[in-house]
Amino acid sequence: MLRGYPLAKLQVRELNLISINPVALQIKKGIYQLQKLVILRIECFSLEEGYGNQIPLQSLKVLQLRCVTYSSDEALSNLLSSLPSLQDLYLDRCSSVKNTKTLSIAVPCLQRLTVLRCPDYCESHLMKLNVTAPSLKFLNVEDHWRNVSFSEEKMEELIEADINVSYIDTEKLLRAIVSVKRLSLCLITSKIMRVNLLFNQLVYLEICTCQQEWWNVLEKVLLSSSKLCILKLHQKHIFGTTDPTVRWKEPSSVPVCFASHLETFEWRGYEGTEEEKKLASYILRKAGRLKTVTFYPLISHPDIRTRRILKSHE
Repeated sequence: MLRGYPLAKLQVRELNLISINPVALQIKKGIYQLQKLVILRIECFSLEEGYGNQIPLQSLKVLQLRCVTYSSDEALSNLLSSLPSLQDLYLDRCSSVKNTKTLSIAVPCLQRLTVLRCPDYCESHLMKLNVTAPSLKFLNVEDHWRNVSFSEEKMEELIEADINVSYIDTEKLLRAIVSVKRLSLCLITSKIMRVNLLFNQLVYLEICTCQQEWWNVLEKVLLSSSKLCILKLHQKHIFGTTDPTVRWKEPSSVPVCFASHLETFEWRGYEGTEEEKKLASYILRKAGRLKTVTFYPLISHPDIRTRRILKSHE
């Protein structure tokens, strides 16, 4: 593919390596001659052990790995160790061979991390992904197998996080992101209800309403976010289930942000069920500083229904 070409003379800043079928990445020496490389995308390759034990790519800032298979526990960490300036890492549908149990991401300078559908199944084997990235500013995690874990170190510089996980115990993940300013959450009712968390910097919160008893997650975060200014409810996914026997209960205490900071409330996918009406009425009654309220119902004439919704909550 690149054999015999004088790569060291090229001023390549962006490189895409895409294979139709997963094959071993055999051009590692060639890549490390591209010292001006800033963006590297690798798709459908097998990352072999030892990849990365070359001359560091000092200029590389963006690395995207899609459908990559890792041959050992060290395959990913070896690659990352050769990228001292890496700021943006994207992992999508990564998998492994049977002898690979844990992949590690330990990049002190990393600012943006995206982990989607990863780790994935590979030959009936699930691997884990451990993350240590204290300088993160942007985090996007979609994990349905409980295999992405974070270190105890808090991400003090975190600005924005989008979390979509469907397992029970999210305590460790949430503790790592308590300094976040903008947060989108899609969680099932979990141990978040038993965890004392303080989101002291949170000003923007979006809760996905696709999961059962999502309002329990909403209540917990609201009570922990004294500076919240913007609240949005949005059904982003369609795989969630609802149980008509489950009832929303008014919390014993009013969130501090209702009286001091909350100014914008938006609800997308409002259906007007009895429980939704109770929750909407509670927010409209208790949040005395609200300036903007918007409902987006699931009907063909939202303007007409919105006026009815607002009238029903007067």
